[in-house]
Amino acid sequence: MNYSSNPNSPPFLFSDKRWGFILALLSMGVILIVIGNQFRLIRHIEFNASNYYQRVGNWLLSADCSSKTNTFLTVCAEDGSLIPIEKVADSDDIGHTLIVNALAMTSKKKITTYTLAKINLIFTGFGLSVLVWSMYLNGLFFISFLLPSLLFLLGINQVTPDKGGCFIGAYALVIASLFLIRFIRRSDNKGNIFLFLLSCLLNGIAFLMRQPIGLIGILSSCWLLSIHTNFTRKHIFRNLSLSALMMGGMILMNYSPYPFFILRNKLFNLSETGFTFVHGISHNLYIGLGSEPNPWGIEWDDKNAIETVRKKYPNVTVSSHQYFRIIFNEYMSIWRSSSLEVARYYFKKTKRVAESANISSTELLFFALIAFFSTIMFLQFKDKRLSPPHCDSISAIAISIFLFLLQGLLAHPSREFLYPSGLALILFYLLLARVSYDLKRKTAFITLLCMIILFILSQRWIRPFSAWVGYFNFYSDFARELGGLLLIILLLKHGREEWVKLKKIEPRRLGKPNHGSCLHGSTLN
Repeated sequence: MNYSSNPNSPPFLFSDKRWGFILALLSMGVILIVIGNQFRLIRHIEFNASNYYQRVGNWLLSADCSSKTNTFLTVCAEDGSLIPIEKVADSDDIGHTLIVNALAMTSKKKITTYTLAKINLIFTGFGLSVLVWSMYLNGLFFISFLLPSLLFLLGINQVTPDKGGCFIGAYALVIASLFLIRFIRRSDNKGNIFLFLLSCLLNGIAFLMRQPIGLIGILSSCWLLSIHTNFTRKHIFRNLSLSALMMGGMILMNYSPYPFFILRNKLFNLSETGFTFVHGISHNLYIGLGSEPNPWGIEWDDKNAIETVRKKYPNVTVSSHQYFRIIFNEYMSIWRSSSLEVARYYFKKTKRVAESANISSTELLFFALIAFFSTIMFLQFKDKRLSPPHCDSISAIAISIFLFLLQGLLAHPSREFLYPSGLALILFYLLLARVSYDLKRKTAFITLLCMIILFILSQRWIRPFSAWVGYFNFYSDFARELGGLLLIILLLKHGREEWVKLKKIEPRRLGKPNHGSCLHGSTLN
């Protein structure tokens, strides 16, 4: 059963691909308007919002060195010698550094925080534009228009000229990569190799700009590729080999900073520093035990981890491979000695993570259930050419949301690290609302629309305008808890009914499935 080709299925708003093209252009217009408005604002005020991020000073130092010496990923010492950037800013994201290096070498103008603000805005606009295009390919015409409109006009994770806005752009590239992979695995187009390389490139760019977000994209992409693998006996070796090759290419994006460092060393005769070029996960695991009050005396501070290692190994180089092995062993020793305390600590921390990400407890349970059910539904019926609508996309986006929350749980649960999760949540609810509409589940559709409205009203920029802030917060949070519970009940009820329906249908043996993209009409699968 192809849901969208069912003659009894109601047509969706603006489902024709010509409307889709118009909506995509309107979406680009919305993005340009908001980006342009931010450019206007930062021209007329002294912009210092980037200064609170401690890495900004290192980026500017590297830019100054580039303008003088035509080098990149370096800082100039007082005697004129070149210092590798990783010795000054160890385990840093190098995306901004590479961009300001290129600008400094080509324009010879002084790079300032105002320049960084423009870079963040342009990158955010680029990421959201690519996301709109990827949704257009998958036939999500109306959602591709509604998503940026809600993000900007209603204040959900508004575009800002600081690093938070840049993180939105990085995560938009991650989601765009997921939609491209979905389009590739469900279509027979000759341009699939190009689109796959493009999806890898998008994750690589996201990784350079913000490594944790890029890593979330790589893992979510591998998840989507794995559930699309065909395990039937016919051509099983070819299918497994193709999936393994694609996942291997995606995993290589985790090493995207390395070629730039190798090229720099070759061009400018710099020696290896022994530093790792990616974020130290084990380092964040250790100091993550100090983001809340704890019995181990750990604090959320890089110096705390460094002092712990130096007590036993005073000569170890910070951010070296040896350093990360030592700090990981320290983390595991805490687990072995007081596992119950650590488990209790993470359990308490979960509540703060949910609050920072603006998610209720019942919504968390609903996300877990929908991720499990959509994955099982897709795996069960994909080989029969039955197309449960967008189960694969919903599963992958739910996985990315959980990875964001896991990042906050294991590291620091502040909104700074969970900032782009609002983009994922609003897209997740929009996709589910579209699927509910296709399946004629009116109660679920209305409930999901109400959850979107409640999510908008719960944003921090709206709450201060309420005359009864305390009452507003209480009833808004209570309504979201109740809405999440209702969604769980509807999922269990309607999910079972759809499963029974699909079980009764014979698989289609002839013809190609409708892929739910703009190249195959206006359907959504």
